[in-house]
Amino acid sequence: MSGRSSFVSRLKNVMFVCSQTELSQNLQQLSEKARSTTEFIQRLKGMADKVNVSTKTFSLSECRFKRRRLG
Repeated sequence: MSGRSSFVSRLKNVMFVCSQTELSQNLQQLSEKARSTTEFIQRLKGMADKVNVSTKTFSLSECRFKRRRLG
């Protein structure tokens, strides 16, 4: 193998390793964003559940209050 083809071969290997490293870093960042988004969605669902419970509780309280005023 000539010096030039050996250099080109090594350069290709370095470029491949660099692209693999960059790909790995990008995948890691994407995974972290997905995890963060999943946690955010879970918090939103929890908040929605609390609002639904609070709304039902308020509605029941309002009905009881109206019955007392009428009764």
